[in-house]
Amino acid sequence: MTMQVVKTRKPLFGLLVQSGLGRFADRMAAIVYGWAILQQTGSGFWAGVVIAAHVGVLVIGTLFAGRLIARFGARRVALSGAWLSVLATSLIAFLLLHGSPHPLVIAAVSALGACLEGPSNIASETNYPEIARIARWDLLRLNALDDSLDHMAGLVAPAAGASLIVAVGSAYGAVIIAVLCIASALTLTAALPDFKRLPSAKAASLGPVMQYLRSEPVLFPLTVLFSLVMALLASIQFVVLPLSVKLAGMEPTAVATFLAAAAAGSLSGAAAAVTLQSRYPLRSIIAVAFVALAAGSALLALGLEPIVLIASGFISGVPAGVVSPIAATLYQDRPPKALRADVQAISGALIYVAMPVFVVAIGLLADSLDPRSLLVAIAVLLMGVAGLAFVWLPPHHV
Repeated sequence: MTMQVVKTRKPLFGLLVQSGLGRFADRMAAIVYGWAILQQTGSGFWAGVVIAAHVGVLVIGTLFAGRLIARFGARRVALSGAWLSVLATSLIAFLLLHGSPHPLVIAAVSALGACLEGPSNIASETNYPEIARIARWDLLRLNALDDSLDHMAGLVAPAAGASLIVAVGSAYGAVIIAVLCIASALTLTAALPDFKRLPSAKAASLGPVMQYLRSEPVLFPLTVLFSLVMALLASIQFVVLPLSVKLAGMEPTAVATFLAAAAAGSLSGAAAAVTLQSRYPLRSIIAVAFVALAAGSALLALGLEPIVLIASGFISGVPAGVVSPIAATLYQDRPPKALRADVQAISGALIYVAMPVFVVAIGLLADSLDPRSLLVAIAVLLMGVAGLAFVWLPPHHV
């Protein structure tokens, strides 16, 4: 006698709604928090310090995500991270409403919220294959839709954040971010199933997982390549571009224009991800995507006119939209189920590990060098990473 798998789409749709709310809050925070620091200090260095503190703690937490999930269960870890984020965003809103806190205070509170951010995300995403299965959905389709919600949030949230800053100030933008985080946490609490933990996962150690990842012919190169690219793109979005706009005496809507255009490009890319993945080798897709990111960075060096911001953002967004669902599916589908959470945890930590170093270093350089020169240098580095991707990645999924 065969067992029938119960079909339900409630967890799938609930998690998609939660993901959309959380991404909207994250996209608003990129504008609101960053602009608040720049208004207070006028320094790319301090903006980089706040990002580095958040991401540094995120890396450490993500590294042990698999262990936390194995010990406490995916649901408990996911909810703990979501509600800790609520606490941190509420504290930041309170601090901004009652004065101009030192950037180190904002950095410390942001780091607090990041403690379980990585484990929380992985605890949700590690169950995507099972959630897709009981909903009778294709896994790549689910990841593409999840990414599309992120891109749609990117279309609206930066403009909303910039408008709030102009109209009522950064503090009230921070209040909206806290409210969105509360809504996201409530939705996750209602939607996330409590899947049984695997005994093999409980007994596993990080050593075999590291060995598996190091020997994986697709996931290990992707992890190293994504780490370099994420660090370079974060330096542009969170340090170089906002500082350039501030120095030019422009409003934060200029940064929002770039981010919204990038989100529109990502939506277009996500729509094509399934088709491209079935027609072209992975290494070609990744290499061309990195070349496009380099072109977007180089174009941004031409100036801050609206047409340049829109074109650069869109060109940068399309490859991100293509690559993200393909990569997410590979990280969820290739590892054995018993190692999946740990593989996602370690690879996620490694992907973010270069970002704190890059944003602080480039923040220091941006305070003393022409931001356009930095954008050109970043474009050259991205071209180098594109060449490395074509050489290092296997021609076919193996």
